[in-house]
Amino acid sequence: MDITPSVQDFFREQNVEIILFPSNQTRAFAKLELFIEFITEEKAFWDECQTGSLNEIRKYFIGIYNWLGRNNEDEGQTIKNLKEAIYLARVNRSPCIYSTTKEGKLLKKIYKQSSSQAEHAFNYLINKAVGNFSYDAFLGVMYAYNHKDKGKINEKNIDAEKEALSDLSTTFNEQLNTLSKNSFLDRSKSRMPPFEAGIVSLFLLVTVV
Repeated sequence: MDITPSVQDFFREQNVEIILFPSNQTRAFAKLELFIEFITEEKAFWDECQTGSLNEIRKYFIGIYNWLGRNNEDEGQTIKNLKEAIYLARVNRSPCIYSTTKEGKLLKKIYKQSSSQAEHAFNYLINKAVGNFSYDAFLGVMYAYNHKDKGKINEKNIDAEKEALSDLSTTFNEQLNTLSKNSFLDRSKSRMPPFEAGIVSLFLLVTVV
């Protein structure tokens, strides 16, 4: 984008401040160059995410980046392109997930180890849904739960949380029985302990920065 004084003035007049979805954090940009740098970093962050919902995030930021990267001899058209980029960056909904948020960092971290688990974590964090209880679904939701909801447990509601975990155990066991035993053992590489004994260990072992 050719940043002429008029284009820079237009940007300043917009008082660009965006909500870093899915958090409530905000970031303001006093100069167009800083905004372009920020979007460029977002594009780079999601670049390796080539499948599923995280791929939609990647494509979304490519779209914003492309609006900012178009060169036009017509200054009026450059300003229109800039307006579109600002609008897209401000939408405050999926797939505009910012890498600077805890959710963005978590999803990328999970994706690096399993795109399938990342998809289920995305559904839990962003779409508020759990989905089917495959092995990857369970692990993805556990990672997301540990990040999003573990802070809700306190002395007043610990019994309710234990009851909820017991219900989850029952549901998971029912769904687990429908899976292929051999396929499940091949994936886990070893005999999986009884769910009732293992779920507590999973909650304690799954730690995410």
